[in-house]
Amino acid sequence: MIVHRPLLLGEEEETVLFESRAKLFRMVETEWKERGLGPMKILERKDTGKCRILMRREQVHKVCANHVIAPQMKLQSMGDKGNGE
Repeated sequence: MIVHRPLLLGEEEETVLFESRAKLFRMVETEWKERGLGPMKILERKDTGKCRILMRREQVHKVCANHVIAPQMKLQSMGDKGNGE
């Protein structure tokens, strides 16, 4: 008999403020290397109000980005700058 249990990812105490499918890159020496592809979320903890960016790879759910968003940080759209030019 197969028992299906819900997958607990540690995000149960957080509210999703934003979510989008994204591709993450990292700079290795002089070139960009792909780090992962999957859902990128901005999460807010219900108890503290602190926010973080979390990204997991599709299918395997392995974390490829997990960063706190500090109050002094400014997040903004890249507009046309995000097209690789």
